[in-house]
Amino acid sequence: MAFLKKFLGKVIQYFWPEKIPEFAVSMYIKLAKEARTGYYQIEAEEIIKRIEMKGDVRNLLDIGTGPGLMLFEIAKLRPDLTLVGVDLSEKLIKFADNEKVRRDHHDVFFLIGDANHLVEFSDNDCDFVISSGVLHSLKNPVGA
Repeated sequence: MAFLKKFLGKVIQYFWPEKIPEFAVSMYIKLAKEARTGYYQIEAEEIIKRIEMKGDVRNLLDIGTGPGLMLFEIAKLRPDLTLVGVDLSEKLIKFADNEKVRRDHHDVFFLIGDANHLVEFSDNDCDFVISSGVLHSLKNPVGA
C-alpha cells in the first residue's frame, strides 16, 4: 500500500504541478500582459480599497505572484507599500525581477518559494496577504 501511495504521489506531482510548467511560462506571461487592464488593474484597485479599510498596512505578500504584474499595479496606486511576491517558477520570478528593474520599482521584491512552506516569513511578518489565481492549482490550499 505504501508503494502505491508513493507512486500515485509522484504521478500527481508530475501531472499536477503547483506551478506553471516551464514550457508554458512565455505563453503565460503573454496572456498575463494582455490581462493587465482588464484584470490586474481592477483587482489592484479592489485590493487597495481593502488595505485602506484595514489600515496600518506597510507591506503586502502576494503568494503565487507569477510574473508580478499584480504587484506592479498595486505599486502604482500605493508606492508607500513594500511588496513581496513569491512563486515556485524560477522563470516567472526572473521575468518579474527584470520587470522590476525596467519599471524602476525599488519596493517590490520577488522570491522563489512554495505557498505550503513559506520559510522566509515568520508569523505576523506581513500586514496583508493576497493570492489571486493560484489557490485552484494548489494540492493543499487550506494548508497554504
